[in-house]
Amino acid sequence: MQEREALLIKINALEQDKARLLRLEEELNRTKGTLESESRLKMRLESEKQQILNDLNQWKNQYSRKEETIRKIESERDKSERERSALLIEIERLQAEIKRIEDRYRSRLEETSRKSQSEMDAERLRLQREIEKLKHRPYGAHRGTQTEEDFVIDPSKLLFNGLRKKITAVQLYECQLIDKSTLDKLLRGQKSVEEVAADLEPYLRGAGAIAGVSLSPKEKYSLVEAKRKQLLTPENTVLLLEAQAATGGVIDPHRNELLSVDSAIARDLIDFDDREQIYAAEKAVMGFKDPFSGKTVPVSEAIKKNLIDRETGMRLLEAQLAVGGFIDPINSVFLPKDIALSRGLIDRDLFRVLNTQSSAKHFIDPVTKKAISYMQLRDKCRIEPHTGLLLLPVQKRSMSFQGIRQQVTITELVDSGIIRQSTANDLEKGIITVEEVSDRIKDFLQGSSCIAGIYNEATREKLGIYQAMKIGLVRPGTALELLEAQAATGGIVDLITRDRYSVHKAIDRGLIDDTYMQRLLNAQKAFTGIEDPVTKRRLSIGEAVQKGWMTVDNAFPYLLVQHLTGGLTDPKKTGRIPVSEAVQAGMLNSHLAAMLQDEPSYEKDLFDPIVKEKVHYKEAMARCRKDPLSGLLLLPAASDGYLSYQSANRSPTLPRYRH
Repeated sequence: MQEREALLIKINALEQDKARLLRLEEELNRTKGTLESESRLKMRLESEKQQILNDLNQWKNQYSRKEETIRKIESERDKSERERSALLIEIERLQAEIKRIEDRYRSRLEETSRKSQSEMDAERLRLQREIEKLKHRPYGAHRGTQTEEDFVIDPSKLLFNGLRKKITAVQLYECQLIDKSTLDKLLRGQKSVEEVAADLEPYLRGAGAIAGVSLSPKEKYSLVEAKRKQLLTPENTVLLLEAQAATGGVIDPHRNELLSVDSAIARDLIDFDDREQIYAAEKAVMGFKDPFSGKTVPVSEAIKKNLIDRETGMRLLEAQLAVGGFIDPINSVFLPKDIALSRGLIDRDLFRVLNTQSSAKHFIDPVTKKAISYMQLRDKCRIEPHTGLLLLPVQKRSMSFQGIRQQVTITELVDSGIIRQSTANDLEKGIITVEEVSDRIKDFLQGSSCIAGIYNEATREKLGIYQAMKIGLVRPGTALELLEAQAATGGIVDLITRDRYSVHKAIDRGLIDDTYMQRLLNAQKAFTGIEDPVTKRRLSIGEAVQKGWMTVDNAFPYLLVQHLTGGLTDPKKTGRIPVSEAVQAGMLNSHLAAMLQDEPSYEKDLFDPIVKEKVHYKEAMARCRKDPLSGLLLLPAASDGYLSYQSANRSPTLPRYRH
């Protein structure tokens, strides 16, 4: 009985212990649940805290940058205020100086005008007296058979054709272009205007500016036609037109006519955008109007009065000198240097400069591509026999386009089927430009952008692949795949300069380190070519596969990124090659070509840093942002904390990426 009671007591004790254990287990489970809840809460709070700290740091950085910007602006404003005050003082001083110079010059001008007028009046009176004497002189003094008074022509009817207007024989005498004897013979009718004009042709019309260009004895073009056919550069064309306008007028080489600038524009001899520069040059013939005195002044005076800048003025004077002398805008004729100096058409300083300097080389010889003076360029011209026009010899430009390695000729583009023959003909005729064609075929020439970098959604920064990997935005494996794609399509991309560099140069520039150097060098061979160990010839990657120097598995990723970014590359050529053409050229077998065009079979070996899933290269390209300035593709990425914060506070779904 005692044992039975003892057992009952033990059983009761065990029951109590069991009940207590159950209570303790329940208590423990509740405690665990509470701890897990608190742990989750703590993790969430930590995440929020980290995000808040990140945002705070970002705001601090933005505040610091803005504060720095404000300081710079204030500093610049203070500097500008000081400069403004100094400029106001300088302007006042210059205005006072200008007023003194104007007063002094006006008094000198009035004195010179009085002297010139008195001299001209005296000369006119002297000539009138000479004419009266000639009228009353017996005709028999010259011809014994005549007894009547000598016949004298009215001087106002002895007119010669100047550059832009008529000029009388008396004015030619005053300009010292004819002597007293010639004037007398003209007045007496012993010489005709035509005879004297033939002798004075270099001064009345000039020796001729460069009228156009000559591609062959039977092929000539106006200057603007030559520019459109890319036989002359736009800069050279404007300078040659400027020289024409400054020496008499714009020349139509097809009709052998000398035109005003307005007429030349109407006849399409000048591009409308160049008109202002040619108008300014035309004033070298017509004269520049002095805004103070209202008088017409020559080029040298216009330079001194800042009516034209010195460099342009000197260029116009050099063109005039090469053609026949300096133009007198009042009388509309060329004057020799010495006469121009004595008549005040040019001052001694400019006279000395133009005499002593070896001609300034403002022009480019279209054949040798060397800098040359206008006079030297004029000496290279051939004279067209039936018109006497000066035509500058030119050569057809070998039109070429910049490829990924070197220039690509237009013939190569036609032979490759990249452009049609009709497009090549339009290029030759100047209907379209090299730039327009380059823009159309840029994918063939350079390829389209590979994934060039990473766009940090949190900070809105553009980062290089290696830089993004270092801060944890991109996984190392994905970073390596992206860098290999860059190396296989032309080089590692520098987002700052937008240039691409070889692996070694990229390491030197700090774009990558040498951790993955060998992998990247292997990828680079897909672009530079693989050496055939037997023939030592450089092979494309497709050819290396066919010859067994590279496996399909190793080659395919490189071929794929080339295909997706514009076409395959051949180390012996400079453009991108479409898959179909690569097959025809024997660069690629049909099996590899089919694999490249079978998108569902592409291996998903990249990890999207936003949606956290595996994607293939084409999908990653489709998710990129296109940088508006450079056109480079940037793969969006962000830290996990930033994405959690965005998901909780903004939108339940990720936004679609802009392309």
